[in-house]
Amino acid sequence: MISTKALDQVEVGIAIWDETHHLSWANKAYQRFYALPESLMRSGTPLAAHLRHFASIGLFGDENLDERLHDEETKFLNRAENVLLDYRLPDGRIMEMRHAPLAEGGKVILHTDVSGFRAYEQSLADMDPITGLPSAEAGERLAGALLAEAVHAETEGLALRFQIQRLGEYESAFGIGFTNRLIKRFVQKIKTVLGEDSVFFRAGGSEFGIFSVTENAKTFGAKLSQEILDECSVPVVLKQGGSSHSIALSVGIGLACYPSDSKNLNDLRGKSRQAMLEALKDRENRARFYSGVSSTYQTKQAKEDLQLAEDLRHALIKGEFFLEYQAQIDASKNRLIGCEALLRWEHPTFGRVPPDRFIPIAEDIGLINELGKKVLVDACHQAVIWQALGFADVLMCVNVSRLQAQDPEFAGQVADALNTTGLSGKYLELELTESVLAENMDRVSENLKNLNALGIRFSIDDFGTGYSSLSQLSRLPFDRLKIDKSFVAQLATDQEALVRAVILIAESLGMEVVAEGVETEDEAQALRALGCHTMQGFHFSKTLSADDFVTFCKARFDVGGVA
Repeated sequence: MISTKALDQVEVGIAIWDETHHLSWANKAYQRFYALPESLMRSGTPLAAHLRHFASIGLFGDENLDERLHDEETKFLNRAENVLLDYRLPDGRIMEMRHAPLAEGGKVILHTDVSGFRAYEQSLADMDPITGLPSAEAGERLAGALLAEAVHAETEGLALRFQIQRLGEYESAFGIGFTNRLIKRFVQKIKTVLGEDSVFFRAGGSEFGIFSVTENAKTFGAKLSQEILDECSVPVVLKQGGSSHSIALSVGIGLACYPSDSKNLNDLRGKSRQAMLEALKDRENRARFYSGVSSTYQTKQAKEDLQLAEDLRHALIKGEFFLEYQAQIDASKNRLIGCEALLRWEHPTFGRVPPDRFIPIAEDIGLINELGKKVLVDACHQAVIWQALGFADVLMCVNVSRLQAQDPEFAGQVADALNTTGLSGKYLELELTESVLAENMDRVSENLKNLNALGIRFSIDDFGTGYSSLSQLSRLPFDRLKIDKSFVAQLATDQEALVRAVILIAESLGMEVVAEGVETEDEAQALRALGCHTMQGFHFSKTLSADDFVTFCKARFDVGGVA
């Protein structure tokens, strides 16, 4: 048994309170943390006396003392097991209190000085771990301080935003480690052209920001942007797998000036990013000052892209993303055989944002994997719910982005989704587009091989759009091939021969065929005549919420096992 002498030696404050809220025992660390007098350390001292002492040393701030004491005592009595609370003392220390009720009544409260740990946590939040630059949040704070300095000194300021292009391609070709080394080398080059009156930070993903105080923002901005472009034109040489790669980076740069463009930091940031997006649309390695005279469409798109990029992460937390489902039918038997889970975003300002708009943004800002994990878990969970309702053999089909398929951790993420939800792998199908096959085939193949061992099925989506080859398809464990809807829509014209050829290719590879985008009975009949019986499209079902999907399918199709 641990003695009280031993507990007096630990650096965690321990206070034991009985069921009547009086002190039973406390160690020396507890006394030392709060400079408690000996009179308050005696057994039987009421809780209220300790709370009053805490208030006297500023633990509860400057609020009304009597109200705060009553509030704290009420919270003390009602707190559940292992509740963690932070209190900040006037001297800067942060005390963490952990409440743990005792079985026989009363509770133990552990007091830990977490000042150093909280400071370390803040330092992590303030620093980009790859480059060592300030994070986006820290960069904005530092830029705000520089702007205040510019206002006070009645000088000018420059907000510069730039994006490195094609980082995703380098990651696909060489891996995330190579890409991170490339970014670090790039950052080192840019640092050499910046003075002390500048803040350089990583704004997220492939975007970076600079804010500088200067005598003439326009002249300084033109000079600085040219220096950045010059540094980009000098190749970075990196080794990977025994080979050396010489890479000249391309960037788009946008600039906005204080006070001529705006006196507000958020507005300057937005205008510099708008100029950057327009520079990226013009051509590679281009710098552009904010002009305010871009086309209405460009301005609207740039502002919306900026807003969407900023809102995406918060949208995940707020639950603005959800899934809808579209049925896949065996048209020869009118039988439901599966569904495709389709990600939707209901933006509070822009309304329904289409996936082809927000998915590329999610890829650019590095959020696609987190978004993909949510889709996997939600879709697998929904499949389990439907199985309990009698939809025993319905296949859940989930789209996978090219960056997910190439991520070394992807197979583990899918396995975690199955384990978390309890869904068997044989009821999950992952849909990959042909563009995935154009990049990093070895990594994609390894991921699919590992997932195939779990019984997971795979389909190649949008087949016929020009990327894949028969040799690539035969190397990977695809179970189904989806005919692109653009071909289905032209079945009545000259596309029948192409669709027939796709079906023959699938049959030769032992793959099933799914026709998507079927919108008319004529298209359905033409596909049946060609030997394709699995179909998906508005002719059979629009995209539906989970509840509506159940009701609609019960009424419309043979779903098997449902009364």
